[in-house]
Amino acid sequence: MATWFRKDGRFWGVVVDAMATPDEDIIAIIGSRIELTKRGSRYTGRCPFHKDTIPSLFVNPKTQYFLCFGCRAEGGASEFLRLWKANHESGNA
Repeated sequence: MATWFRKDGRFWGVVVDAMATPDEDIIAIIGSRIELTKRGSRYTGRCPFHKDTIPSLFVNPKTQYFLCFGCRAEGGASEFLRLWKANHESGNA
């Protein structure tokens, strides 16, 4: 669950993910499945949940949260893994 708001033309977020455990590192989990590039304090990559031609997936290590501006997938590490599993089991990968 997240609350996103816009400030000065940039997206910021306050995150509460009840399923995430404190020892989960979202960068390690997502980075082991897709290529991530560091952009400032965040990471970007091509979203694995839709046909992505430019990086639209943003991962924030500070809040341990990801957001895709293409398909609107969002959540913590546990949500990414749930979507990854569902996407790969259905043969959409």
